[in-house]
Amino acid sequence: MYDKFYKFINIDNYFAFIMRHCIDKDNILYVHRFESWLDQELIKMLFSKKIIKYYFAKKPKKNFYSKRELILIDILNLISLLFKWRLLSGVRTIYLNGLHFSFFIYLKLFGNKNMRVVIANFYIHGLSKKMWFNTFLKILFNKNKYIIIAQSEYEVQYFKSLGESLTIYYIPFCAERLNMLALTKFENNKKYIFSGGYSNRDYDLLFEAASKVLNINFIVVASELNILKRVPKNIEVFKEVTPNEFNNLLYNSYAVIIPLKESSGSSGQMVALTAMQMSKGIIYTDFPVLSQYFDIESGISMKGGSLVEMIDSLNKAWNNPTILDKMGKKSEKRYSMYFSKENYNNKVASILNI
Repeated sequence: MYDKFYKFINIDNYFAFIMRHCIDKDNILYVHRFESWLDQELIKMLFSKKIIKYYFAKKPKKNFYSKRELILIDILNLISLLFKWRLLSGVRTIYLNGLHFSFFIYLKLFGNKNMRVVIANFYIHGLSKKMWFNTFLKILFNKNKYIIIAQSEYEVQYFKSLGESLTIYYIPFCAERLNMLALTKFENNKKYIFSGGYSNRDYDLLFEAASKVLNINFIVVASELNILKRVPKNIEVFKEVTPNEFNNLLYNSYAVIIPLKESSGSSGQMVALTAMQMSKGIIYTDFPVLSQYFDIESGISMKGGSLVEMIDSLNKAWNNPTILDKMGKKSEKRYSMYFSKENYNNKVASILNI
């Protein structure tokens, strides 16, 4: 049974062997929707000193869901959880990777108030501005000992507002090192500035700015959920590309711009960290979620919502390749020093007392 289970989640047989011989000693429950490199690294750390068991929420079949689809997924997960009445048996610490409202409700109903619940990658986006959502979280968080790993100063302040009983740790989002050998250099490549991503992107402002600098070429990679209006002739738009295609388009770009609509808990970090690894010159909206990755020598900041500053930043990047190259090298150095997967995992492991 356990061999099949671990084959399903793609864990080494060595760990399956440990699980098979220690199944009655679980004290950490690991909850997540799907595997990622962060999960795998932390699982290996956990197995060195702790024994854990898993609950996998419904695995996503696509990259983006509508709000209605997300609500339905959580309802289905909650129904599934209600049949797993022994899931919390022997558990002292719960580690949740992602936003799991179904599991929060399950804990509210069946959890022990002495359980320690650690939450990472708790992306709230625009929901933080909804009064009903904040009230809902306050009700959920008033029972167990919740520890939240915030990824920006915005998130730190937001989670603090939910109650004094919450313990907040600040660890900026980090990214796995790219396999640069897997990237493809385009032949006869034209010079262009790259922008990509779905959540909280201010493509309207970018398109308006692009229409004022027709000498600059752009490639934008968006989701089908992004509503793009009045695309200027100097912008080429791609939608729903594969991760490898996304990275290749970014890799072959002259520079990268990450335009955010508003200061939120999490958006733009993955694109920023990917571009940093590629030593790209990066223009970014000066919100804490992005500014935490840069200093004055490693990126070009612009004020959110400012058309004038965006145009000035685009011209500065386009017309100063030497400065841009130096910025790119410094941003790559900052990634290696502060924002690698090792940095993140070591900090999370210390919170979990591994």
